[in-house]
Amino acid sequence: MTTAVTDPITIKLDRMFAATDTDGDGYVDWSDHERLVDRYRSAGPPTWSPAHARC
Repeated sequence: MTTAVTDPITIKLDRMFAATDTDGDGYVDWSDHERLVDRYRSAGPPTWSPAHARC
């Protein structure tokens, strides 16, 4: 029996691809980018207050 050591970079790239391939078709195409931009824009502006600022 052999043990497979998975490369951490491969794991990270697989997760990034899965997050970017929004329709799950195995390709990252223009419609995926449009959905990501729409999701980003619908989130609204970040909440910020002076209490969170670092001096």
